[in-house]
Order: sequence, then structure tokens, then C-alpha cells
Amino acid sequence: MKPNVRKIVSFGLLVVPLFLVFLAIYLWVWPAYNTLVTDTANFATKRMSPPTYLEPRRAWGGGWRGFAFTDSEGQIFLRTWTNPTAHLMYISMVILPALLLATPAPIKTRFKLLAIAIPLLFLSHVVSVVTLMRTTYCLKVSPGNFPCLWALRFAYSSGQFFAGIFWLLMTWRHWFSGPLALLGTKPKPERE
Repeated sequence: MKPNVRKIVSFGLLVVPLFLVFLAIYLWVWPAYNTLVTDTANFATKRMSPPTYLEPRRAWGGGWRGFAFTDSEGQIFLRTWTNPTAHLMYISMVILPALLLATPAPIKTRFKLLAIAIPLLFLSHVVSVVTLMRTTYCLKVSPGNFPCLWALRFAYSSGQFFAGIFWLLMTWRHWFSGPLALLGTKPKPERE
């Protein structure tokens, strides 16, 4: 029922180099990925009441600017976020693939898990950006609103949170041997 020591050592030796590889890939694809996430989030938030919009600041070296549109005031500037905010929210694109590919499971299983994880991460990033915009507008309208403050803090830390939760949910059975590892697997047919 205990995790195998060899599995833990193997994981530890693989996760750091994989993290560095995925960090390099992330930095290379980040501009296009950021545009895709913000465009998808804007598609959703423009249909909410009042509409909000997140503008990537390409010309100023990155980051975001947020706006809301109301009938009475027109366009309202909400806030400017610098690149570190976006990177904190998207850091799961580095953490989760490294964790999944370092997990002690057959290589085919690891790549299947990664193929499932990437769309989940994209959806979690869109939800986080939508949450960021809506809670920022909420705090502009009613400063100090506790649920809005809590949701905003959650959006900021979502990159780390979702990476850990997705990894735990997807790989927990690969760490254990015995009856616990069999939970969630199909029974093997009996031989006659």
C-alpha cells in the first residue's frame, strides 16, 4: 500500500529536466497561447452583463488591460496586469506536463494522460481569465466584497492549484501497489 521508493526516485530524477524542457516550450508558445485563451475568455465575457474585455498588451511588452462596458458609463478601465500575473495563471502548462511525464507509469499511459490534460488546462485557464475579469469588475463596483476577493485570489493561484489537482486525480493509482492500485481499473478476465 506504500509508494515504491524506486518510483519516487525515478520521478524525482525525471521531473526537474522535464520541467525545464516544458518551461522552454511554454516561453516559446506563450504569445500564441495567451492570445487563444484571452480571445476565448473575451468571447464568453462579452456576452455577460455587463460585458468585459481583456486586451493583451503586445506593444508594451506584455500583460493585460481589462475593461467593462456599461450603458450608463460606456467603457470603464478596470485594471492593468503585468506578465507575471499571466505566467502565474498559466504556469500549470509547465508543471502538469512535467509531472505527468515523470509519473511512474508506462510511457503510452503517460502520453494518454498528457493528451487528456492539455484540453483540461486550456479550459481551466479560460475559466480563470473569465473569473479574473468578472471579479475585478465586481470589486470595482463594490470594493471589499469578500466572495469577489476570494474568487480573485483563486484566479491568481489557479495555475498552481489546477496543476496539482489534475495530476493527483490522473495519476494517484500509478503510485501504489496492491488493492489500492486496482481501484478504478477494469477487472481482468479469468482464464479457463
